[in-house]
Amino acid sequence: MKIKVLLIDDEQLLAFKDIAEKNRIEIIDGIGSADKAIEELKKNHKNYDAIILDGIFFLNEETTNSEQDKTPLIKVIKYIDKELGSRIPWFILSGNIAFNKDVKEDLKSYVENDFSEKIYDKLNKKDLQDLCDNIKRCVENKISFKIKKQYQQAFDSYDELFIGSREFEECKKALLDILTNISEPKYDFDYLNYYPKLRIIIELIFWKAHKFGLIPDIVLKNDKINLTYSSLLLSGIVLDVDGTKHNLSKTHFVEIIRTSVKEILSIVNHKSHANGENTSKNKKLFEFEQRVKNPHLLYKMTFEILDIIIWFNSYLKDNNDYEINKSYWIQSEIKSFYKKD
Repeated sequence: MKIKVLLIDDEQLLAFKDIAEKNRIEIIDGIGSADKAIEELKKNHKNYDAIILDGIFFLNEETTNSEQDKTPLIKVIKYIDKELGSRIPWFILSGNIAFNKDVKEDLKSYVENDFSEKIYDKLNKKDLQDLCDNIKRCVENKISFKIKKQYQQAFDSYDELFIGSREFEECKKALLDILTNISEPKYDFDYLNYYPKLRIIIELIFWKAHKFGLIPDIVLKNDKINLTYSSLLLSGIVLDVDGTKHNLSKTHFVEIIRTSVKEILSIVNHKSHANGENTSKNKKLFEFEQRVKNPHLLYKMTFEILDIIIWFNSYLKDNNDYEINKSYWIQSEIKSFYKKD
């Protein structure tokens, strides 16, 4: 699993990128100003494991700065230190020797944490390797990275399936939170609020299934997808809607997936929509939790969700032709045995 690092620099560092690649570090560049860097971090900081900043870069896309202007650097570091804290490690990589000598004094009044090992010379090959080593040391000790590495197959599949969707970040964070709490339990973990997130993930899977023609349009109504209809059709069960039969000539879900999805939906699928719903409105779950009062059911369902994500991503790769999938749709009117008067 590669470590993903955001590089804030107005030029590409090809030599460093080669060294980073050998250390299984992926450098994401293309950001050369403070304003653009802060905008990116506000939106997508969870996508990065670490940040590297050049000593000198632009304040914004419209301006240029002198060779010794540290204003853009300080602006970004102040944002990182205040808004992200210790959640994401950062480092300075500069080729300006004079800058490297006095930047520590300038930063002392802005940064509370020690940064004595954060400044590296981009012209020194040993420094480049030392930087890679420090990044790995900092990142690999983070519990979030350990969790993503331990469940890499599931998170890679999740990213492939759902990146770009509106609920992508919140559901991924929910999975990380749950798996982190399994690894390092916290007494104040508010596990009841995570059941709706599992429901949303099932919903995302069904939306994806519909996009590729695995289920017909009957599952849609008022821009929402019917989870029960979707589950039944994917499981090979005939659906009766307003006197019309709907089914598929090919069953998509294998038995284990069919059973897991049915079980999860029986617990979290009720008339309240997933977004903003209160667990207490789910009578079945509420009655269970009144006596059990532990997250073991949530943990069990989370592991089932991970397997469903992995399986569905693999299945979709082999069954992604919309027209072929649509050819499996069957629709027929239900014949009445009673004669009309």
